[in-house]
Amino acid sequence: MDTPTIIMSAVFLMVCILPFWLSYRNNRKLEKSLRQAIQNLAATSNISIQQFQILNKLIIGLDTNEQYLCYVKQNNHGETQGTLELKNFSKVELKQLKQKLNTDNPNETVTKLSLNFHPKGHGNIEEEIIFFQMDSLNSLDGEIQFAEHWLQRIQPLLNS
Repeated sequence: MDTPTIIMSAVFLMVCILPFWLSYRNNRKLEKSLRQAIQNLAATSNISIQQFQILNKLIIGLDTNEQYLCYVKQNNHGETQGTLELKNFSKVELKQLKQKLNTDNPNETVTKLSLNFHPKGHGNIEEEIIFFQMDSLNSLDGEIQFAEHWLQRIQPLLNS
């Protein structure tokens, strides 16, 4: 092979690989910052997180011993984070808001997906963890399965 062909092949290969490498690197940075954020949140609340999971820009952690749930979500408006003491809640439910976005299409589209925590006492506030909202993300990317997984993981702790 001659030198110009080798150079062109190398440039072409770099152009093909570079976007995938940059995407991988950005995802690793985001994952690292989410882990750090939830560790800081847990440390300020004296919580030890045994289980956690990341999806897109949301991380959820669970302290099964003390029954605390921590979450951190990064979005276009900044960062939302919270700590929920599961002992204070009687019920958790998966809430999906659906709308018809196109009059020509009869199907409804999920516009918001959240876990809603209902308090035990009447004076307490209902809490919500938003997994998906149409104005911040364009399409669902595993959020329904992620929310259902956490619903199954949290429900037994509320009943104990």
